Amino acid sequence: PPSFDLQPAPPLPVMSSTAVPIPTPSGNYNFQSTPNDPKPTTTLASPSSNFQASMSALGNKMPSVDTVKEKASQVWTQARPWGEFANSKAMSLPQLGEVRDRMQENYKYYLYNYIVLLLVLSGFTILVNPLSILGIVAIVFIYSYLFVFNPDPLMVNNNLTLDNRGKSVAVALFALFVLWITGAGRTFTTLVSTIGFVSLVHAAVRKPPTEADFDTAFASSAV
Repeated sequence: PPSFDLQPAPPLPVMSSTAVPIPTPSGNYNFQSTPNDPKPTTTLASPSSNFQASMSALGNKMPSVDTVKEKASQVWTQARPWGEFANSKAMSLPQLGEVRDRMQENYKYYLYNYIVLLLVLSGFTILVNPLSILGIVAIVFIYSYLFVFNPDPLMVNNNLTLDNRGKSVAVALFALFVLWITGAGRTFTTLVSTIGFVSLVHAAVRKPPTEADFDTAFASSAV
């Protein structure tokens, strides 16, 4: 009878995840590598690209000069006549129970007049001390950059990431430094205190338009 020379098959080598065994006529195996499937990678934006994107977003949201002029014109036209606003004959010391009602009504009626006064005082402050206003603008910009345009944790470098608490600490330290170096805190406090005092006094002593003027027998709004 015919005899067969049986030889054990060569052991299969340890295959990697990318090796594919291909049998040959001699009984051996050739292994052909196949490329691995590309893994999705997350590209982290650099701080410079984040800054450029935030600057672009801020520029798009900033109002144009024409828009500012239009808004200022609307505020000016909606303000009450200044002769009525400063009419000394329509001013008197209120009774204690009248103060609250007077202030609520006058704030609604003369709101745009108070806004105009605030804008005028702000413009005067910028002319007198522009550095302090620039300090306030810088604080607002840093806050907007960290919290408005970058609400997620911000990666500063490979080893440092700022979460909301870290952002708050950074803004607080920056604000303290800017307020100290530019005097913006004192200027801003003076501005707000002045316009607040003027508006409070005027709203308290100015007779509301609905309050009857018994001296002239008709409402004060008709004066």
